Amino acid sequence: DSTLGGQIGLYASDLRRAAESATIIGEALGYSPVFMADLREINNGKAAGLTLEEARKIRLPESDPPNLEWRPYENAETWREVNERLATGLRRIESKCDDTAIVVGHGLSGQALVRAWLQLPLEPVISFHFDTASVTELRINEWRERQIVRLNVGVIA
Repeated sequence: DSTLGGQIGLYASDLRRAAESATIIGEALGYSPVFMADLREINNGKAAGLTLEEARKIRLPESDPPNLEWRPYENAETWREVNERLATGLRRIESKCDDTAIVVGHGLSGQALVRAWLQLPLEPVISFHFDTASVTELRINEWRERQIVRLNVGVIA
């Protein structure tokens, strides 16, 4: 893409689907992806690997009112923990990449990434819809402003 310029970094979750997609994108663009556990999807604890139906059976009751510390399943991450993990990953990306970062990620973790990038509060006032295995391009422009160049671009691998 001729709109990509300057220093570019390609980053991806190290989970299989995102990693495979990042590898394909990297081959097309001529970049090697950096795989990061910090960019993984939310850890669903005991529900990992279960079907939706199976997971619903073991889902823990939601708090009322909803809060950032609720765990949907035993040993799962809270929304606060997901956001903190993604913010840590974003700081690592920013320390390595001065211009443009292409991030291949997941649905819920994509929301956390954009929140961290825009430095939004964690309170669930603003939401972003992400498809699974989407691509988001973040850039710091010449005025040092944080930009979202591409958001939730679907990937077909």
